[in-house]
Amino acid sequence: ARAERDRALGEAERRLTSIDDLVKVKLGLPDLKPPKQAGYAIRLTVAKSTNTLSADFFHPERMQAVRLIQRLSNAPLAKLVGFQRDIVKSPGESRYIGLASVASGTGQLTEAIETASGQCFSFKPGDVLYGRLRPYLNKVWLATFAGVCSTEFHVMRPFDVRTLRPEYLAVVMRTSLIVAQTKHMMTGNTHPRIANEDVANLLVPLTDEKTQLLIVEETLARQAESVRLCAHAETVWRQARERFEQQLLQGGTS
Repeated sequence: ARAERDRALGEAERRLTSIDDLVKVKLGLPDLKPPKQAGYAIRLTVAKSTNTLSADFFHPERMQAVRLIQRLSNAPLAKLVGFQRDIVKSPGESRYIGLASVASGTGQLTEAIETASGQCFSFKPGDVLYGRLRPYLNKVWLATFAGVCSTEFHVMRPFDVRTLRPEYLAVVMRTSLIVAQTKHMMTGNTHPRIANEDVANLLVPLTDEKTQLLIVEETLARQAESVRLCAHAETVWRQARERFEQQLLQGGTS
């Protein structure tokens, strides 16, 4: 039973992690190769053009991700979405979404029940919530209901859904193409965040509406299969425990 559970959970994880490859295949992009060099240099004119002297900002991994996206139709987030900052003084009766409520890398809600007493951002169905604290945790969620969230999220709403479907945006924001950019753009030591202007300037790969829809549909299918496999793993383990407990009880009364 343990082996069957581990197999199902492993397959469920593979279904989710394979979404990154799905996006790159549909967009016609190669894999991101991890840089091998220990040091790197840039031209001073490049640093001046970006108004930053942060060494990690020019990390080869980030620069490679940017170059790959520039092969495609692309645009910075600020030209594609509006950043919604509708402040609510307190959650009240609304469902509250904190960073712990969103699973890393998968875009799924966790079972965590969070509360808040201070200011929140409100969101609507179809908005994309992007966690700016420790962006390498890759917490991105497509809202399926209206509620409020931590101010550690950026609430993004596409200007034109024909150009950028919110479902596609949520998928792309979780890919290695974006994480390779954001994890080298953090500021702060104790609670590293990505600055608002850096989020606005993130390059997002674009494609036609048909391809966006294909990516979204395949992503949903893989997510649904992952959920089914996780439920199967839990069922197998629960039934094994019940059988084991039953045999213990029978052995104790014989």
